[in-house]
Amino acid sequence: MYLKSITWKSRFQSLYLVITLIGTLWGAPTLVLADSGADGDRTIASGSVIMNRYAPVTNITGNTITVADITALDDTVDDYYTNDVLAANDLILIYQAQGAAFTDSSDASTYGAFDYGQAGTYEFAVVTAVSGNDITVSSTTTTAYACSGISGVYDTINGNVQVVRVPQYNNLTIQNGATITAAPWNGQTGGIVALHVNHNLVVDGTIDVSGLGFRGGEPYPNFHLGGWLISGYRGVDFPEGGQKGESILGNQDDYLTTGGSYGRGAPANGGGGGNAHNAGGGGGANGYAGGMWNEGHGFVAVNDTYANAWDLDDNDNSGSNIVPDYFQGGAGGGRGGYTFSDAYEDPTVFGPNAQVGDVPVWRDVFGEHRRQAGGLGGRPLVNNPNGPNGRLFFGGGGGSGDGNNTVASAGGNGGGLVFLITETTSGNGSILANGATAADTTPIHDDGAGGGGGGGGIILKTASLSTNTLALSANGGDGGNQPLVTNYPQEAMGPGGGGGGGYLAVAAGSGSFLASTVNGGLNGITLSKAMNGGLTGTTPIFPPNGATQGYPGGTSITLNNANAITFPGCQGPTAVTLQAFTVTGSSNLPTVGLGLIGLLMAFTWSRRRRMTRSQIV
Repeated sequence: MYLKSITWKSRFQSLYLVITLIGTLWGAPTLVLADSGADGDRTIASGSVIMNRYAPVTNITGNTITVADITALDDTVDDYYTNDVLAANDLILIYQAQGAAFTDSSDASTYGAFDYGQAGTYEFAVVTAVSGNDITVSSTTTTAYACSGISGVYDTINGNVQVVRVPQYNNLTIQNGATITAAPWNGQTGGIVALHVNHNLVVDGTIDVSGLGFRGGEPYPNFHLGGWLISGYRGVDFPEGGQKGESILGNQDDYLTTGGSYGRGAPANGGGGGNAHNAGGGGGANGYAGGMWNEGHGFVAVNDTYANAWDLDDNDNSGSNIVPDYFQGGAGGGRGGYTFSDAYEDPTVFGPNAQVGDVPVWRDVFGEHRRQAGGLGGRPLVNNPNGPNGRLFFGGGGGSGDGNNTVASAGGNGGGLVFLITETTSGNGSILANGATAADTTPIHDDGAGGGGGGGGIILKTASLSTNTLALSANGGDGGNQPLVTNYPQEAMGPGGGGGGGYLAVAAGSGSFLASTVNGGLNGITLSKAMNGGLTGTTPIFPPNGATQGYPGGTSITLNNANAITFPGCQGPTAVTLQAFTVTGSSNLPTVGLGLIGLLMAFTWSRRRRMTRSQIV
């Protein structure tokens, strides 16, 4: 329904706006703007909705983007956009998820070192024309605006570049019980919520991209014999261990070209798979907050409850219950737990791979020794939202636990990305980009568990933020647990490592949050009686069994300056920035043809009609 009561006062205001716009346009006759507020007012009352549309990019030439299928950007069913099809003045986001390159793929703990390449590159752009699968974007540059065409360099062959269609609402309300989410990352598209709100964004419900980023590794699905005592960092098949998590270096198929997608080595921010047999997977990672990636061992606090057991992790009992140095400030994802053991021994006396004389303490009938061979935690990444060289990343996928009995669990998926550009932001809800917690092993539970997914990213630019009401989180997911093996309660396998925290970037002119967290995920635990009281006791002795926590992620939060974030790409105030602009011009306004005045008046009149549109979904 459209409101048709236009007063003489409103007509005068429209004419005033036209005259002002003419003065501005005189110095920039080819100015191209996004159509802010064009998609009207919107209220999401219930349910979970996906507003963005996604299309893989096959080529970029100059200011023309070619997508695989332009109809993927259509909105002919849900009516979240005024225009069913992508058209001039629409706003889009260009994002490259992957395309980093290995600098070390050797079978060593250094496996997975990388060069960023163009991974994480992104920008906003304003559509000027659409023809077939080709999208042309603005290349106008003026004093007041900077829409200089495509500013980034993208790898459309290896980088999995996508175009995301961004709705432009006048006001948007997400009511309690409603959720705006994204299509899951599928290796080419998805994983992103991007919204432009011209005036008021009210979040009483949820914006959630948790677990929609890089995908966790999958365990081998079939029973098999063999694959014991393996300590490799890469491998091409399942006996080498669990599968690695997806990362900016690519997916599991991509890893095959550099030595394999299995084994404990961590590819960039993806977690490594637990080694055979039955070690836990490493956690994925994303944000960087200091510390150091110490060969993916993850984080253990100096005063950890189980310091007396951690003291034995390096096979060097200090006698003082000291947690080894390599756990301190262990940035990135957590490490997976130890391999299989089948003995009632004390883990505070006998560490991994311990022997008495020539006899292995933890040895079972298959020859496994409770070795420190869990998947390594993924590396943290340096996020930066600001142009012209901004980079932002999905959370890395956790590595799978190793399994030979079909009950190992997969690594958790990393968190996706949220981009919010709005004048005012308020509400009592949540914005979430958490890594997914890995599942526990399934009955009969005698396999390793997966690592948690790394936290994703939330980027918020707003002129005004409510005070202490909205909660943001991009936490790492927890590692999976290994519950009790009922018939063999002494058996212990590797729990999963926790995912590393994600990244929060906020630029607000005022206000504060109820909470803003980028915590690392917790390690999983084993409920084996050997690690929880022995044959007769109930007091936990060492339930982590070698699995470690993820490290916190990174933040860049400014609450007194909405312009602390400058997005790459088009910077017109009606496109992706909030600040007002001024134009210095001559006091002698030149004569403008009546045709242009009429055109602008018609535009303003029709714009008023469109801006009164209000829809509830």
